Amino acid sequence: MFRDANRLGMAELIQTLSKPAIHYKVLAAGRNDPAEAFKYVARKMRPVDAVCVGIYTADKPDMLAEDVELLERALAARNQAPAS
Repeated sequence: MFRDANRLGMAELIQTLSKPAIHYKVLAAGRNDPAEAFKYVARKMRPVDAVCVGIYTADKPDMLAEDVELLERALAARNQAPAS
């Protein structure tokens, strides 16, 4: 079962790690809106981290390209945001 509290807990834990991490299942098997999920992970990723996203192209052949574009936009927005 997907819970926002679990996502928050994992994101906080990743910040404490000394090694790179792979952010996995960020879309929660389609339960998360892709744009929101990529914005969230972009805010939580460290420069050494990666994202692993599963795709199912039978219904949406361009899904991979769309996901890459959403993540790139989210990362660009994060990099342009003023430091808080």
